Amino acid sequence: MRIPTTLMQALNLNIDDEVKIDLVDGKLIIEPVRKEPVFTLAELVNDITPENLHENIDWGEPKDKEVW
Repeated sequence: MRIPTTLMQALNLNIDDEVKIDLVDGKLIIEPVRKEPVFTLAELVNDITPENLHENIDWGEPKDKEVW
């Protein structure tokens, strides 16, 4: 199926991008499939700096059956 360039640009689609196709009330609905980036723990931890590191928060003593 060919999608006109103007529509691809409006949807921010590139050739070979994944799309979802549904049939709704006799109409073909085409939606881009946006994949969320996947990060490893190592990549996330690598971005921690003294400037963006959160301070420790004192949550008080455990209550009831809480354990930490």
